[in-house]
Amino acid sequence: MRDRTRIALHATASIGGLVVVGGLVAAGIAWRLEPAWLQVLAVAAIVAAGTAHGASVVTMVFRLAAPPSSRLDAPGSEPRPQPDLAPPQNSMRGGWMIGVLERASTILAVAVAEPTIIAAIVAIKAVGRFGELAGDAHGAAARMRERFLVGSLASLTVAGLWGVAAWLLVR
Repeated sequence: MRDRTRIALHATASIGGLVVVGGLVAAGIAWRLEPAWLQVLAVAAIVAAGTAHGASVVTMVFRLAAPPSSRLDAPGSEPRPQPDLAPPQNSMRGGWMIGVLERASTILAVAVAEPTIIAAIVAIKAVGRFGELAGDAHGAAARMRERFLVGSLASLTVAGLWGVAAWLLVR
């Protein structure tokens, strides 16, 4: 798939997801779901939708945060290769799976009104990546730290929005 098509799909999914979560927040403000089994079903659907939506948003944020890739993007500068967003070959896709679990856990934490769980998620993630993120201030480790922070903040923000929608529907 061409890069522009991929960007358009991620942008559409990102904006569409924000519209959906906005509608869910409005619905949650207007009424509370009953009975309990319907609440469980709604939270499960919100966790799935929010987790998938977060993947598109994080990809878009990475693209927006990436350095310019051509002279047209930044006049007077040398073209830089576009960063590869795919995991290295033979990788376990750990960062992608961590993001999925992080978003799902955050949505559930907000849905059940337990913000301390979010602190634990952030701490576990930071401790787990500490060795990879240590290193020189200007090299690959610095770029990895920046990517880690940008991805984490985008992921947690999206998950928080979907968690608020779930909380409003089941409160």
